[in-house]
Amino acid sequence: MMGMKRSLWLVLPLVAACAGAEHTGSEPAPTPMPAPTPSEQPSAPSDAWQWRSDMDLVASHTLVGVVGQGGFRRCAEGSMEGTWVGLYPTIGRVSLSGPPDSIFDPLMDQPVVALGEPQYTSPRKTTAADDDAVPCPPMQMRSDWTPTPRGMRIDRRPAPMAQHFEVAAVRPLHELSIKPEGEFVVITLNNPVAIELRDVEMRVHYEGCFGKPGSRVETSEVGVLAPLAQISTRAPKLLEGSGPPGRSTFRAHSFQLVARGEAVTIDLDASLSAMGIDNQCPRKR
Repeated sequence: MMGMKRSLWLVLPLVAACAGAEHTGSEPAPTPMPAPTPSEQPSAPSDAWQWRSDMDLVASHTLVGVVGQGGFRRCAEGSMEGTWVGLYPTIGRVSLSGPPDSIFDPLMDQPVVALGEPQYTSPRKTTAADDDAVPCPPMQMRSDWTPTPRGMRIDRRPAPMAQHFEVAAVRPLHELSIKPEGEFVVITLNNPVAIELRDVEMRVHYEGCFGKPGSRVETSEVGVLAPLAQISTRAPKLLEGSGPPGRSTFRAHSFQLVARGEAVTIDLDASLSAMGIDNQCPRKR
């Protein structure tokens, strides 16, 4: 994988309280705030929650990612035609429980914020029932590709430590905006959690416009993102590499947020097409 680092980033505190003294290595680190409850989330409208439990559930953790699906692909013996069974919702690579699975249907392929409790093993069934079905033969694919009921997922690093999440509330990630601007895309994100995020990076991933495509990534290093602060980057829709003719063009494919925070798991890789950006490879002449 090829990559380059970009310096096109901007941190803009949205409230005066965020414009305090800058933290340095010689100062004690700020005390992390506990993960917010649904009523404490500062960035979303009060009616923004797609679903909230009416039970008195603990919600000490925040999970940010794109809603997808997991399941088990099985084939009749000797066939490559697969059928997905045992479907369950995911956020990023983390399986979910709590609300009915149908709650996530209108959120499929969209970035969300969920509150709840992480688990480090998944109770979801990931093997076929004991019948005449067999696992499908493995497909030839790139090492970072994983087939899912929603299509091929590209597994970005770092992978989340949590394997499962008991959801107490979930809502769309209103704080993320991806807009076209001529030959560029402009990506803007407000910190969606009420704590400081560290080691923040905005990564734009590119896929090659040729057979058996390679990939590239452009990274904007942000560092620390205060509560309510905003970051933005501007990335080209197309990149030209130094490869041979026909194997040097790459198109922007997705935006990944990398960050660490107390009681926060981020596994966010948002497809530009799912966000409404039509970014096709150039037509071959």
